[in-house]
Amino acid sequence: MVDFYFRDVPIMVESPQVPNVNNSPIFVNLYLNLQLGKRW
Repeated sequence: MVDFYFRDVPIMVESPQVPNVNNSPIFVNLYLNLQLGKRW
């Protein structure tokens, strides 16, 4: 899934411990669903 915003999204938490934080208008999400089982 890819989300694109026309404006910059504010970063809620900025920390000096996390380097190279970029405020990008594009968010990429990857979901993985694994189902194990047996049909009855």
